[in-house]
Amino acid sequence: MFKKLMLSLLFLLMAGILIACNESETSSSEGGTESNANREVLEIGLVGPLSGGGAAWGLPLQYGVEMAVKEVNDNGGLDIGGTNYNVELITYDDQYIGDESVSAANRLVFEDNVNYIFGTVGSSGVLGMQTITEDNEVLLMTNSYGTEALSPDKPFTFRGLPTNLEWGSEVITYMSEEFPDAKKVAFISPNDESGWQVQKNAEEDFLELDYEIVANEFPERETQDYNPILTKVLNTEPDIIAFGGTSPGEMGVAMNQARALGYEGLFTGFGGPAIQEILSIAGDNAEDFIYYAQTDIESPEAQELINNYGQEYEKEFLEVAPDWYDAATMLFAAMEETGTLDTSEVAETLRNMDGFEGLAGEMSWTGEEHYGINQQLTKPVIVGQVIDGKAVIVDVREIKE
Repeated sequence: MFKKLMLSLLFLLMAGILIACNESETSSSEGGTESNANREVLEIGLVGPLSGGGAAWGLPLQYGVEMAVKEVNDNGGLDIGGTNYNVELITYDDQYIGDESVSAANRLVFEDNVNYIFGTVGSSGVLGMQTITEDNEVLLMTNSYGTEALSPDKPFTFRGLPTNLEWGSEVITYMSEEFPDAKKVAFISPNDESGWQVQKNAEEDFLELDYEIVANEFPERETQDYNPILTKVLNTEPDIIAFGGTSPGEMGVAMNQARALGYEGLFTGFGGPAIQEILSIAGDNAEDFIYYAQTDIESPEAQELINNYGQEYEKEFLEVAPDWYDAATMLFAAMEETGTLDTSEVAETLRNMDGFEGLAGEMSWTGEEHYGINQQLTKPVIVGQVIDGKAVIVDVREIKE
């Protein structure tokens, strides 16, 4: 009996020691967790196409903002007016559908009570979200290539990535210098607001440099059989097939079908890039695709970010993530500089930030000339080209005001 009692006491003592050790290990291994618990929480929203045809644009949005959030939280949180905040991200997938973007904005503003939202990508989604965010003074850090997204009567909307209105002329100038005999351009663009606007801007840039537009085709999004359209396009004998806002997956499909029909010319695109997805679909058929590269993903700065915070993400969706990281980092810096979470004051600070050093170079807010308000982020133009089946950075150019 005594022996059993002693064994029971010994068991309880050992269990107590183990629990104490585990508690000690948890506290020390989590490091900042205990201090995190003492911080206030700042919830921020994110809306984007995290699945479906636009995922190559939406996942980098998610990855880049998440990396910025992780970095902030790992380094003590945000110090805003003497209060320390841990940032938490509330994310919704809009599947690149405008109505879903609006539904997500409604949930974020009226149910989750957030005052800052990243996303979405695409004009229809952004324009729909603005009917909610602007009226409720919610700061929207977005990426829509439509010019209507920015205007003086939309003071709470910032575009965190340059559009082809900013960089398109520099990409076309590169083509004119390197391929001076390629002068006939055929456009294939999505039949929606985004496609129409992107093509319009690109067409104007081509015409200014004395190119000839020989075809304009507007297939519906999600098109997988481009053969009828390509047959018409190739009858015009283009030197360049230009995609105006076409999603990366659809571009890859169209490239394969164009090469199968005998096309040997150049490709270029004027929507958001996602070169790794294009290469995964088109492979060698993407040869001589000339594109805006956003960020040099192989640069030491981008690689350091990815090594620190992006190891668990899918590699093919990382190329635009540094841009969203930069935009988020700039917004967080504006919050700390302002010393308040009041969106009107943060917006004023943000639009006046100039010369902010990002991963791809110096960034500033411009846009007064085109949009009537300086809420368009600009930075150096990095030009890429597919050479021997690989994405290569071939030029870096400054945007001309």
